[in-house]
Amino acid sequence: MKKLENLFQRKNLLFTLGIIVLIAAATLVAVFRINIAEEQNCYTTLFQTGDQLNQDIARLINYDKEQLESLAGIFAGYDNLNDEIVMNIVSNYRQCGMVSGLEILLPDNTLILQDGTIISVEDSMDFAKEAKKGAYLTEVSTDLLDSDKRVLLSVVPIVKDGEVTGILRGVIDLDELQSVWNINLYGVRADIYIVERSSGDYIVDTSGNKLGNVKFIDNKSIIKRSSMDELARQLMRGKKGYAVFDMPDSSENLYFCYMPCKVNNWELAISVPESAVLGNVGEVRTLLFLLVGFECLCFIVYLMWMFRDTRVRNYEKQRRIELMSFTGRVQELLFEAHQNQKNIELALELIGQMTDSQYVFFKILGENGMEEVYQWIKDDPGQPMLRVPKERVHFFMHYFYFKDGSGSIFMPNIEELKVVAPPSYELLVDKGVTSLMAVPVNDVSGRLVGVLGTCNMGPDCKDTHILEAVKLSFSMLYHNIRSYNIIREMGTVDLLTGLLNRNCYQKNLLDYPNMQFESLACVYCDVNGLHELNNSQGHEAGDEMLREVALTIRNYFGDTHSYRIGGDEFVAFVLDADMENVAKQSEAIAKKLQASDYYVSIGISIGRPRNLDQMEELVKKAETEMYEAKRIFYENGGRERRRR
Repeated sequence: MKKLENLFQRKNLLFTLGIIVLIAAATLVAVFRINIAEEQNCYTTLFQTGDQLNQDIARLINYDKEQLESLAGIFAGYDNLNDEIVMNIVSNYRQCGMVSGLEILLPDNTLILQDGTIISVEDSMDFAKEAKKGAYLTEVSTDLLDSDKRVLLSVVPIVKDGEVTGILRGVIDLDELQSVWNINLYGVRADIYIVERSSGDYIVDTSGNKLGNVKFIDNKSIIKRSSMDELARQLMRGKKGYAVFDMPDSSENLYFCYMPCKVNNWELAISVPESAVLGNVGEVRTLLFLLVGFECLCFIVYLMWMFRDTRVRNYEKQRRIELMSFTGRVQELLFEAHQNQKNIELALELIGQMTDSQYVFFKILGENGMEEVYQWIKDDPGQPMLRVPKERVHFFMHYFYFKDGSGSIFMPNIEELKVVAPPSYELLVDKGVTSLMAVPVNDVSGRLVGVLGTCNMGPDCKDTHILEAVKLSFSMLYHNIRSYNIIREMGTVDLLTGLLNRNCYQKNLLDYPNMQFESLACVYCDVNGLHELNNSQGHEAGDEMLREVALTIRNYFGDTHSYRIGGDEFVAFVLDADMENVAKQSEAIAKKLQASDYYVSIGISIGRPRNLDQMEELVKKAETEMYEAKRIFYENGGRERRRR
């Protein structure tokens, strides 16, 4: 009996050992297969990310080109590219996209630099040859003033009446370009490389190394590769593939993929460390080896755990894929939303769908207290209409100011707001708000510029990670809106006085006859003694006088229809006003300026122009009245008063 028992125990032991061996073998095979699968998944992910980055690079370069073409269109309106306004635009340009500075090549082979200086480039450039090339992106070259500095140039011709009058060059500093693109893969920062295939030089290398050349890649450190050809040759020939490097200064390998770039004969590459690629594999390996020590019960537990873990991992992986796709879609919508604001609502709608929210908003805190709110409300007949008043969205701004512009709000139950802000709580509850979350949107300097938030989220929304994933895109939207408005304003606003400039005046003359009004008054104002003041006290005093005159005109007639059309000439149009009121306002302007020892001559005409000729006649009549007032001013000793 004992022998039978021992035999039974031995069989059980052998069976258990067999199970353990099978589990161990299966574990080893599983680990090996998981390693291979994760490596293949890594290559796929890297190539997919590279394709997306390829599109982002092409979009950003095209965006820079469009910005330069817009500026070139503005510059084409000037007969002389040495004009003060053109020089001001060039010198005051701030980085938008990749371009950090502007230069203009003139037909006499001189170059206007960003600081306003003009240098001769006759030995290194030929305007005629450059003009034939059209718009293009140059290869890497050295800066004209700093031989240690490497740059790219986005070149756009300035064309007027079919003739190239200048060449606008957008300077892209390679040192500043290193921080333009950032990618996270597997929860860590991936390194990006862009190589100029013709030379092998690195244009971008975010790994922290000094920009060098692919010819110095050590092929002996490559332990896996998609091609037996040298990696440097593959990169310079525009091939697609991958490689795994054994890094001598690190305990882990580096996974590296490369592909042709859609821009300018470049090659794009991305790398991530092995710990990011196989991090989950290491966790699974440890768990599997621990489970080998258990017998049948542990084996069953192990199978149950694996079943659950697989489901969770697949769910998380699916969520990551959905989040990446969602983030990319939002980024794509917001890329040109500064020109098409309908895209902002579409992006907010995507956020609403992703969070199953009833209301999504993006509030921008503008300059000078100006604020703007974009919102999306779910159209669901089965739910009561929800509309948060725009003025109550201001609560979030106060909250983030209090929090120094950091952190986030996540309130799955609006009752939490009852203690923080009772007035807001009462109003939001009354409007049907049951839950809310929001994240701050900061600019590149970390300054709070807006808030992105949702109300009445779905039950699956557990935190603010979805909003966190896209808030950078909304930060770029704020930057693009601000840059777009600045560029647009530079072409229509007089830089000295802040009034509309002559270009805008000439354009708007065509529009006034088609506007809806009963009468139109033209107020033509000329500043007396500007020349004498400049000669006696300097141009700063003259500029101050012009600014004071412009401010006074703006205070009485507003800035919508007020223009500076010449050095000392101003025109303001007043819609649906009678002659008596316009005359009183004009007299008030003259008296107010006279108190500051400034003298103006003003002419007024009123009518209802139906076409451009009548519009110009209306202005001419006011100008004639102004000259008559000016004649009387000087006949009555105006010149002597101006000299005092």
